[in-house]
Amino acid sequence: MNFINKFWRWIFALLVGGVVLAANIQTPELSVKEQLTGKNQIEKANIKSTEIAKLDLRGQFTSGDYTIEITSPITKIDGGIEFYAKAWDKKGNPIGFGKDNLTETERFRIFNPPIMVPDGTKKNETITLGGKEKVIEVDNFREDLGEAVKQVLAHTISVSGKPNKDIVKGSVGHTTDTFYAAEDGYVAKTGTSLTWANLIIAAGTNVDRTSASTVPMGIHSSATSGQFNELYRSIYVFSTGATLPDGDDISSATFSLYGAGAGDNSLGADPDTNVYAATPANEAAIAAGDFTNIGSTAFSTAITYAGWNTADYNDFTLNTAGKAAINKTGNTDLGVRNANHDVANSAPAWSSNDYSYTLSYYSEQGGGGTTNDPKLVVVHAPAGPTGVKTLNDLVIGIVKTINDVAIGSIKTING
Repeated sequence: MNFINKFWRWIFALLVGGVVLAANIQTPELSVKEQLTGKNQIEKANIKSTEIAKLDLRGQFTSGDYTIEITSPITKIDGGIEFYAKAWDKKGNPIGFGKDNLTETERFRIFNPPIMVPDGTKKNETITLGGKEKVIEVDNFREDLGEAVKQVLAHTISVSGKPNKDIVKGSVGHTTDTFYAAEDGYVAKTGTSLTWANLIIAAGTNVDRTSASTVPMGIHSSATSGQFNELYRSIYVFSTGATLPDGDDISSATFSLYGAGAGDNSLGADPDTNVYAATPANEAAIAAGDFTNIGSTAFSTAITYAGWNTADYNDFTLNTAGKAAINKTGNTDLGVRNANHDVANSAPAWSSNDYSYTLSYYSEQGGGGTTNDPKLVVVHAPAGPTGVKTLNDLVIGIVKTINDVAIGSIKTING
């Protein structure tokens, strides 16, 4: 009898222990990158924004050439995040923001924010150019939401702010937005040996929307004297329309591509790179046919081949035509072409089976958006009277109403 009682007590202990053990087994928490699997672009942006908004990044830090202070909690907005920050350069000079660089503390919004940062190591990636495979080195990435925000902010400040000893102390702006590409890739004409004049107007034959790093601009000559068989261009789509107020003026805009390499071999084309309008037939899926859907009016100053940065952002400051092309009611579509040969219809000096190209990262790298992805920074403010910089010590660009009258409807003050 005593043996039977001990037996059942032993069984009971095993059962209780199993229940306790099962209760302590937890399902591993998914990383943010893992949560993005199978989601569409809008869902991905909102998942990333929700997770980033859980962080408390308030306080000072150093990144790049700046000391930066995030002064507010991070808030999730539709498709992105927003927060306030101010900055100083290496000499301790305050950075001014807004149209006239008079604002001390700026509101920054980041749409489709990245979550991956370079981890300091490299890997080999194979690209194909001129029918030949070429191995290049590209970054490996790790998930770090907080560091991603800091790196994004440092670069955004570098293209939108300027040191200014005359900033208005205590002023707060709301005008700097950063957009990461929702769709991008290259479009190309390959295969057939053509004269240069015929190549640049030929129908596209190839598209790549999935590579992590590839050719935004490339030229390849054929074995036939004076002819060429490959030309590459790129298209980038940014979802600006849902967030930029239709009544705002755009004071500056910068389109940036993070370089991953370049090559000119013995072709010696010395090709430069510039940004133009693009009109893809389907903004959600760039196609080979979009090869001819890139304009020829320059939106910036071309970056020379020698000036192409292969380990940092290449920044194209948009001119008047470029700023006018930013869409406040839909997507902003930008194209990249070679300027001195492709747009100019000026054939490079020919040599057999040679190439010239630049490489940059695309939005597919890292699997969750990285701090090397294509980006567009837009500085904007409500339209208002000209010639007035401050009103009651507030930067005029951040004043929305005067005596309950919308600033955008006021043309003059005191005559």
